[in-house]
Amino acid sequence: MMRLPVFRLHRPDTLDQAIEAIQAAEGPTRVVAGGTDLWPNMKRRHQAADDVVSLSGVSELKGVRGEVGALTSRCKSPISMPRRSASLSKLA
Repeated sequence: MMRLPVFRLHRPDTLDQAIEAIQAAEGPTRVVAGGTDLWPNMKRRHQAADDVVSLSGVSELKGVRGEVGALTSRCKSPISMPRRSASLSKLA
């Protein structure tokens, strides 16, 4: 089994903390925000990073507030609601 290389994982709670973590990193830095190819690519050594900043805990990037936030999952998006309702009605 291939293992991830050693790196520093930052898990900020706010957008400001995420920006600070990215700016403070001294070497190659990657940003991860959910479903990604980063982890397998790092295992295969196709991508490298000294620091990885996870945006999954940044509340400002989640939810619907006039527009869909960057980390809003499809099932929470109002765009997916009609599709889900139509799928459920077929089961009845």
